[in-house]
Amino acid sequence: MKGSVTVRLNASNTTRCLAYRTFSQRFQFKKKNQGDVSQLCDDRIKQLEAIGFVWKAKADPEWQERDRERKRSLTNDGWQENYEKLIVYKKKHGAYSYLIEVGHTCSDCTSLLTFKLFIPGHCQVPKLYSTDQRLSSWVFRQRRHYVMRQEGDTLGMTDERFFMLEKVRTS
Repeated sequence: MKGSVTVRLNASNTTRCLAYRTFSQRFQFKKKNQGDVSQLCDDRIKQLEAIGFVWKAKADPEWQERDRERKRSLTNDGWQENYEKLIVYKKKHGAYSYLIEVGHTCSDCTSLLTFKLFIPGHCQVPKLYSTDQRLSSWVFRQRRHYVMRQEGDTLGMTDERFFMLEKVRTS
């Protein structure tokens, strides 16, 4: 039989029961191999292996590829979602404009000068931001990746993400 049984523990609701059963079988298999008391008998092991059951899912190349793909999609979706939240945060906490009036008098005249002082918004989400702790954690990770990037480690942040964050920071 071709294929493998690599059901994820955090599977959707429809397969959650199967996922827990799969986890349980792997747990019992590990206990048996360590010499502990296990509810898994040799016949059950043979039956599961006959249908392609994978005992060490994380070592299975198919599982690893699916896991990489899942993480990639979660990371990209989560990153974009948090990036958009950061833009909203900056709009809410930023772009202050003040009018400053300075009066000047001398023997010849009296004048009133008005200056407009613009202070751009900030992206300084506090580390403990109770309104959205996920955003706070994400910003904290982005700051760490930014520093790592400046030190030469480009694995944590792509060029595209770096420039997107720079655009938000400087706009």
